[in-house]
Amino acid sequence: MINYLTVNGVARWFGLSPHTIKSHIARGTFPAPDASIGAGKAIKYGWLPETVDAWQETHPGKAGRPKGSFKRQL
Repeated sequence: MINYLTVNGVARWFGLSPHTIKSHIARGTFPAPDASIGAGKAIKYGWLPETVDAWQETHPGKAGRPKGSFKRQL
């Protein structure tokens, strides 16, 4: 099974707020989603962990991941 991270999942992955991730998406500084499901206002997007990790590697001011973070729970 493939596990995708939602906006909230990405936020937990990096120890950031969902608002921060949504801001990056709105500015076009976050990678395109790897998957989407639904349509209209109900659409949900998903990113592979490898996608968000690659983004973090190239993103200035890299976010820190707190100890016991979401990633360790997967």
